[in-house]
Amino acid sequence: MDVSEEEVINLLPVEVYNVFRKFSFTSFTEVQRATIHQLLRAKDVIVQAPTGSGKTLAYVVPLFSILVKKWPKNETGALIIVPSRELAYQVCTVCQPFADALEITLCVHVGKKKRKDGISDPVDLNFGGTVVIATPGKLAKLVGVAENIKSLRSLEFLVIDEVDRLFDVAFKQSMTTIMAVLPKQRRTGLLSATQAKDKEDLAMFGLRNPVELTLADPDKGKTSTTGDVVTPSSLLNYYVVIKAEEKLSALVEFIRSQKEAKILVFFSTCKCVEYMKNVLTPVLKKRQLLALHGKKKNGHLSQLDMFRKTRRSILFSTDLLSRGIDVPDIDWVVQFDIPKESSWYVHRIGRSGRSGREGNSLLLISPEQDAYIQFLQKYEKLELRRMRIPTCTALKAEQLRNKIIKLASSDRYQANVMFIIQDSNSKLIDLFFATQFQFFPGIASAIELRQGSCFREILENGTEAFVSFIESYGRHDCNIVCPLAVPFSACRVSVPGQLFDLVIFIELDVVGCAHAYGLLRMPRMKEFRNRDLSLFKRVDINTASVPFKNKKQEQRRQENMLKLHTETTPRKQFSKTSDARKGRKRANVEQDWEELASDITLLKKFKKGRLGKKELNEKFIV
Repeated sequence: MDVSEEEVINLLPVEVYNVFRKFSFTSFTEVQRATIHQLLRAKDVIVQAPTGSGKTLAYVVPLFSILVKKWPKNETGALIIVPSRELAYQVCTVCQPFADALEITLCVHVGKKKRKDGISDPVDLNFGGTVVIATPGKLAKLVGVAENIKSLRSLEFLVIDEVDRLFDVAFKQSMTTIMAVLPKQRRTGLLSATQAKDKEDLAMFGLRNPVELTLADPDKGKTSTTGDVVTPSSLLNYYVVIKAEEKLSALVEFIRSQKEAKILVFFSTCKCVEYMKNVLTPVLKKRQLLALHGKKKNGHLSQLDMFRKTRRSILFSTDLLSRGIDVPDIDWVVQFDIPKESSWYVHRIGRSGRSGREGNSLLLISPEQDAYIQFLQKYEKLELRRMRIPTCTALKAEQLRNKIIKLASSDRYQANVMFIIQDSNSKLIDLFFATQFQFFPGIASAIELRQGSCFREILENGTEAFVSFIESYGRHDCNIVCPLAVPFSACRVSVPGQLFDLVIFIELDVVGCAHAYGLLRMPRMKEFRNRDLSLFKRVDINTASVPFKNKKQEQRRQENMLKLHTETTPRKQFSKTSDARKGRKRANVEQDWEELASDITLLKKFKKGRLGKKELNEKFIV
């Protein structure tokens, strides 16, 4: 629907339009024109538009236009629901100038992080605003209070930003609780770059004859709107196929090649983010490395602010940052791990190329994940170009692994350190380098490690990060295309008349991934049962002898080890029935795989014309 700029301006109160002009925008985008026009005509809308196209202002402008009139005290006129605290604060930043100009109260409610002692902080259960911005979990608690339900009686406008994210299991119960108490007579806006695959999911929001707007801004050139995805045309998508053991080295070499770029790197888990930041900081000394994830204890928003303000910075993050967060000048988005859901790929790459700016994205995959590219091209309707990182070699990958191993296994009595020796009056008396620690009576030593600064922390964090990556990889929605483990080599069978090929794919190279993580030992995991791990390069280091840097932590570890050696645990006796049960289960699994192999053989014969369609159906039924 083509709506002119003049039509939109005529619909807006003067006070609201004046605030909009203060944002330094000369005109409304197509997304904003269409959305504002429909909402101010009392229509419900479902908006699907490119990342960075101005969706936030598309609902903020009509929201404050509706609330311009005098609003009763202690009543909420508009409710904005967003999936994360970071997005809530960002939306608040956009709303604040409008709220100040119109003297409207604005309130943000987000969940608080858990304290170490397990005691919850006091919770403010009052809405306290005409406009309320909240995350689902926190809002579900708030609507459990009778006074807050009363304040929602006059709600006129409900906005759900990144709506497809709120269909996840993690939010479903909270959203059901919230929707049950909201008044039916209201205006509703649902917005995202991707929409729900199942339209029935939208029924829970109680929309009344909604107008669906799938839009691309012509001012930014052509934009892909095929299928369920909308992506900006100013964004170029690349991928690199690299051996699993060379993947981390490829990331390092790529960052070094982009000397002036601001780069956002996505990892699958919080532990991966923290570990990679720790091990790559001494490797990429000339760049500022930042880390942001949902479990970060301190400096959560300061890391994001620093990333915004620093030109050549690099931010490691989880999917916490994949939606809605606006950092305008990101040059490259790098995906070290594939996302949990393929639709999240679109949100990740949408952090670059925003508002018509040029942007780039890079996906790092190993050869056994090659089918994932075809999957994105076919089902997410994305165009990806293959590129190479010429400076990445097997030798550099091995050198990087050795550096990480050195960090993880450094003994503080052999580390290369810098001593700052002070006398009892704390006056600086000497500065020198040494290869061993020496302690002198009456002298306090402040020590700054140049190498091996993390000791056992690196060793254990690396193992935890690798385990979390493997567990996460087994749960992503493309585990048929990129499986963690399969017993057969890859083969492909094209069946005429089918929408896709039947494929048995290659399993993930877990040994190569372990090498990339710089592990000293291969962790025991149920996912590795019946896997051949003999290619893992064992390190001739006794990991039990590597100490913690923290003395108390090391003391606890030593005590636990002593208990383990002194206490004898009786070996569990397995009955014959247990062994027999395991044998039957193993036999059933083997039979299932044999049947699958037989089915593939039949499909191959059908493809070559050696088997008719009727015979094929009969054999499948049997």
